[in-house]
This record gives sequence, C-alpha cells and structure tokens, in this order.
Amino acid sequence: DIRTGSDANFSLKFSGPEFARVTEYLALPPFSSDAFDFSLDLATKGDMTTVDLDGDLGSFEISASGALDRLLKPTAGILNLTTRGPDLQTLGQLLGLEGLPNIPFELALASSIEKGRAQVAPAVLTTAQDRLELNGVVGLATDLKDSSLTIAARTREIGRWSGLWARPRSGGGAG
Repeated sequence: DIRTGSDANFSLKFSGPEFARVTEYLALPPFSSDAFDFSLDLATKGDMTTVDLDGDLGSFEISASGALDRLLKPTAGILNLTTRGPDLQTLGQLLGLEGLPNIPFELALASSIEKGRAQVAPAVLTTAQDRLELNGVVGLATDLKDSSLTIAARTREIGRWSGLWARPRSGGGAG
C-alpha cells in the first residue's frame, strides 16, 4: 500500500567511488565522502515488514534492522539502529536539527513501537568526550504528545550541547 508502506517487498543496492558526488547531486549537506556501498531489503511476512539496512556511505556508516507493521507512521514493531560518522553537526542539519557540535560520533538506538508510541531503551550518543543517553517513551503524533523522556549526560563540556535546548522563545512581549 503506497499510502502506508505496508506489504512492502523491495531490495535496493548501490555503490560507487565517491559519496560526496551523490550528496552534491541531491543538493544535500556534505555529510560523507569516499567510496560507498549501500543495501536496503524490505520483506513482508504476515502483518510485518522486516527491515535490513546496511549503509557504508564512505565516512558515514548506518545499519538498521527490525520489523514494522508499515513503513509510514508505523503503529507496531521494533527497530534497532547504529550509525557513526565524522560530523554530527552536518548530519543534524540534514535531519533538521540545529545546534549540534561538529564532532565525530556514534549513535545506537533500540526501540519498540506500540499504540502510537515508541519505547526508546536506550538511545546512546557517544563522542570522544561525551555520552548522552535517552530513555523513555516518545509519542509519534506530530506534536510528540504523550512523550516522557529521561536524558542523562556525561561530558566534560556541557556547553557544546546547549544548542539542543537553548531555542529562541516564540512570540513577542515580556515573559
């Protein structure tokens, strides 16, 4: 179903000598360079679609595995993801997140989805000097309603992360 991504059966593989040319062609921030090899397999069995992603995108790597009831706005499933790269700031910009530091990183995420909420247990972001861990429940509605998260940080320089929560206040007038 093209509207939900359920009943998907799909296999994609691509590789090449320089991933920076791909990001340039797609008008994306240059979050990786060097030779790349990428594969994605989706296979539906019963009510669930298994996901197997292995992406060596030059200097950026990502892998994911799990099973979802549908690919768009899933309501049930599990997903495990790991990624690492040389520049967290550029990856954040690609995902619409401002305020991340320009440092190498590794991210691991384990989650399960049930009844419109994702249980994150845990998501761990590691850099050379930092470890940020997020646990809890994220509501999958646009406004993130019904979310409850705990964030733990072990870092030598908490200020480098302040861009994540130091957002300008909306509206005018005195607060």
